[in-house]
Amino acid sequence: QVSKEKALHEAKDNFYKSYRKLTVWYRWLKNKSTGLFFSSKDKIVGISTKVGLSDAETDLSEAMADYLVRVTESSEKLPYVYQRLFSNEQLTDERMFEGRKDELEKLEKAISYWQNNQISSVMIIGEKGSGTSSLINIALKSYLKGLKVFRKEFGGTLCTEAELIKLLTNVMEFEEVDNVEQLISTINNLKEKRVVVIENIEDFFLRFVDGFDAITKLIEIITATNRKVFWITTCNLYAWGYLNKVLNINDYFIFNIKLKELDEKFLERIILSRHNISGYNLHFLPSPEIETQKSYLKMSTQQQQEYLQHFYFQNLNDLTSNNIAVALFYWLRSILKIDDEQIEVSVELDFDFTFLKALSDQKLFTLMAITLHDGLSCEEHSKIFNMELKSSQLLFASLSDDGIIFQRGSNYKINFQLYT
Repeated sequence: QVSKEKALHEAKDNFYKSYRKLTVWYRWLKNKSTGLFFSSKDKIVGISTKVGLSDAETDLSEAMADYLVRVTESSEKLPYVYQRLFSNEQLTDERMFEGRKDELEKLEKAISYWQNNQISSVMIIGEKGSGTSSLINIALKSYLKGLKVFRKEFGGTLCTEAELIKLLTNVMEFEEVDNVEQLISTINNLKEKRVVVIENIEDFFLRFVDGFDAITKLIEIITATNRKVFWITTCNLYAWGYLNKVLNINDYFIFNIKLKELDEKFLERIILSRHNISGYNLHFLPSPEIETQKSYLKMSTQQQQEYLQHFYFQNLNDLTSNNIAVALFYWLRSILKIDDEQIEVSVELDFDFTFLKALSDQKLFTLMAITLHDGLSCEEHSKIFNMELKSSQLLFASLSDDGIIFQRGSNYKINFQLYT
């Protein structure tokens, strides 16, 4: 009887313990499910917005168009001479060439090696707009006088051996050549030395199977002829990282010159050197936040301008880092007012690009590929992503309508005003 009562007691205790645990677990599960539901709901709504199944809070085309209109209007108000001074063109004037002393010395060393009959070839690596072309221009002008330079702008993408041979024979002014071996022999039998500049090596491959023939053959030609020809090539930073992983491309060039990060003082010098040529006075305008600071109000007018100038260029360097072209563009965007004698610059650099977050994954992957190759045609895009040509055309049309990409020839490139 005692054993029976004891067993009954234990059974009741175990039941109540299990009941309490079950109650706690049920409440926890209910709260967790509710949170998971709303989290999933937000994600689903976000995905449906991206693929066009529901309305986005902000229309991307409208926001983009509004931004580009404001950029165009602010630039057009500037005097022509000021626009020319800050244009995104290659430099040939040594007075405006700043901040690449170390890179120029390495390039000079590479040229010296080659002129002393040692093998030498150069790859210059930098982000789009960081000054690779300007560096080459100054080097050619300073260290390669008297030598014939073969250099030609190339627009588009090539990835086959036949396309590469056609391009190089055209650039180097040879008669028709049948294959790579014959081209190498023709180059090595030249009586005089030559300098050949091949910019944007990212144009010589496409990221799909059998899309690397041109770039591998170009490397073969360069390594087999670098006593007779001084090869100067350039590559954007992102393609260089990719090609290193795929082809170990850095092993094939004697001098790999990577444009280093620029300090705050460099951007200040390069912008102010151009501004000073214009002859305009410069006045920085404080942000509302700075304007109310007690320490700022206690400063003299000259101290305030020095403080604002330092504040502006520090933020500009954080925002643009190694990209000179983007820094020049932001400087023009910062100008609020101009008259016959003075230019007024706002120190605020908080440009709003949040509307770009509305892009779908498909568009983001497309922009990544365009950045890697520095431009793609619809046909090339369809090959890379294994899509129907019509689908690629529709995708590019959508990005063009939004103002994110633009067409140059047969290729589409990312709008430089968004290249940050």
